[in-house]
Amino acid sequence: MDAEQLSYAVVPDTHGEYEHVARMLEVVEPVVDKIVFLGDVVDGREPRKLIDLIRELGDKAVTILGNHEWVLRNALHDSTGPLTTAWRDHVWLPGYESGMFRAYGVERQGSSHEDASRLRERLAELGHFNWLQSLPPYYETPKFVALHAGPLMTRAWSKQAMQLRYESAPAVRVKKEPLQLFSRSAGLTKGVPNAVDERMFITGHAHVGMAARRRAQNRVCLATHITEGAPLLVWHSAQDMIAEY
Repeated sequence: MDAEQLSYAVVPDTHGEYEHVARMLEVVEPVVDKIVFLGDVVDGREPRKLIDLIRELGDKAVTILGNHEWVLRNALHDSTGPLTTAWRDHVWLPGYESGMFRAYGVERQGSSHEDASRLRERLAELGHFNWLQSLPPYYETPKFVALHAGPLMTRAWSKQAMQLRYESAPAVRVKKEPLQLFSRSAGLTKGVPNAVDERMFITGHAHVGMAARRRAQNRVCLATHITEGAPLLVWHSAQDMIAEY
């Protein structure tokens, strides 16, 4: 069966909310062919258990990069250079790290570089580091594009996709912060012009403000405050509908 014939469920930011996602999967997993997670799986309360849950789905699940995975990969880079140090000390630890050390049983003891190295080793032992490194920046089918925050509105998606693939390469990604994964503006429910792409963009990311309109031209926005007990919004391709779990 090719990608166009498959039925998809697209799941937005889950931030380590293992139990909530597990309940959703009990309902969703049996009735779809593929489940796409829009990133921001790490951090939060139980990221280790959540990643294991997703990996148990095998090829049925695809996880793309969110800004949290992007920051984590940069923070765990084995470089001691100023760029990696800046990601680790000024971006990841102050604003992104939320329970990763606790979830993986790593006690912080030394410098941020040493602590990150210990966490990286623990992730590697469990197979989670290779999983993290392998995450693509987007997922696309003939009918839709799954992207964490949203596309830029002034460039054709084909050019943006090429840029994102380049920026995701190990040699360059520590230097770059893609707006398609990070921008708060890109994550708002705004229509996507046909000149960008005529397919539907399914996105998450935009927790702040959570626009009342969850749909616009070529756009489905799945922003959700799941960490505050809000329902988890999931888009089902077969019915082209948003369900709450």
